[in-house]
Amino acid sequence: MKFKTELSRKLHDSVVFDLKKDLVKLEGNLKNTDLLLSFQFKIIRNIIRSERMIKGLKSFLGELKATKRKGGLKKEQSKLIKENIKSVEQVIDDVKFKIYIFKMFGDSVAFLYLDKFDIKHFFYNVVDYSPKESAGYMGGKDGLKEEWELVKKACKAGVPTLLNDITMSMRHGDVCLLGEGAPVLVEVKSSQNKNDRVERQKNNLNRLAEFLAEDKAEDFRGMPLVLRKELCFSEVTYKKEFNEHLNVCRKKGISWVRLEDGFYVVSNRGCDLEIALSQLDLRGRKIAPIFLNEYKNNQLWVPLTPFVNLINDARDLCDFINGELTILCVLDLDCFKQIALNEGFELVFVDGEDYSMIFKEFGSSLIWGVSWQMMLRTPLEMVSMSWLIKDSIDRFKRLQKQHAEMQPATDVNTSETSLFEKYRPLFTK
Repeated sequence: MKFKTELSRKLHDSVVFDLKKDLVKLEGNLKNTDLLLSFQFKIIRNIIRSERMIKGLKSFLGELKATKRKGGLKKEQSKLIKENIKSVEQVIDDVKFKIYIFKMFGDSVAFLYLDKFDIKHFFYNVVDYSPKESAGYMGGKDGLKEEWELVKKACKAGVPTLLNDITMSMRHGDVCLLGEGAPVLVEVKSSQNKNDRVERQKNNLNRLAEFLAEDKAEDFRGMPLVLRKELCFSEVTYKKEFNEHLNVCRKKGISWVRLEDGFYVVSNRGCDLEIALSQLDLRGRKIAPIFLNEYKNNQLWVPLTPFVNLINDARDLCDFINGELTILCVLDLDCFKQIALNEGFELVFVDGEDYSMIFKEFGSSLIWGVSWQMMLRTPLEMVSMSWLIKDSIDRFKRLQKQHAEMQPATDVNTSETSLFEKYRPLFTK
């Protein structure tokens, strides 16, 4: 079925270019609330249009399946029906992926105005660290008109405001006020009816707002006490260098760059990837290859900084979306272990767990870790891995010092019950 390719081409050649152009303009002038409003309207229009397309395709799919169930078809007819069912299902998936791209642009607004570490908390439930259920289809949603009217009213008054339904990360509240100070989440109700669900939503918003304002909360997400600590050092990123690398790849077809010791990026446009990988000369090293396309295709980028923000050039962005540009990050784990050793810590990397990096200080029994999501900021946000390791170690030292000042030192280093205990056999010292 030819319309699959045609639909993809239409999105890549026109809509993405248009949205990226507006995003760049908005990034240069965050006070332009008129542009912010029109940008969101474009996203809404494209999402609802895609939802309607899915509805029509599902109706057609139902007819095809009903015809197949009736039976009495000739062999050629049955084969054609099966092929059409498969094709329609694929197109539905393609259109759903387009909605994902549109919502990435919605997320881009949040990441322009808000702290990315705040956004992470808007993605998860209040009672635990499971992702909060995402909003359903926008088309025909009760209250959408009232929510959009609030967004328009606030933007016309010069207050940057976001409709949360056009995002994947902002899963609490209907609308978010993005003015100076802490973000304000608003639950918009089209009626004055009150029930347990409304009260629960209100309570969750209040708890989340208090946590973000106070940087701490008791009995929060299944933990007796949750504390937020500032980064010890300013975050080091390589977004500029990464995009310069993409410029080279666009001209040559293939390119690789070392952003720092142990952190490499290889980009490819249909050339032999092995050619670039051979130039890295990482034989005998323990490496972690991370394909950015895999996280994009499987919609696993959330709640990190969207790739529509990361990739500057609209041509590169479109090619990355449609798979014509492949981006591979390679992490030399041996190199990063040495960085930790230089700081007096042993570092082990674990796979398939909640945590990615587990640390143990020499001469201490205490074990602690860094989440997979935090480590993924290196390849998906082009954050320095060496910075992440050093900042994590420094924050640990500060917490340990604070704890030692509050309690006897023996209480710090002799605790044998911890969620990290299962990792103890991985350490050699």
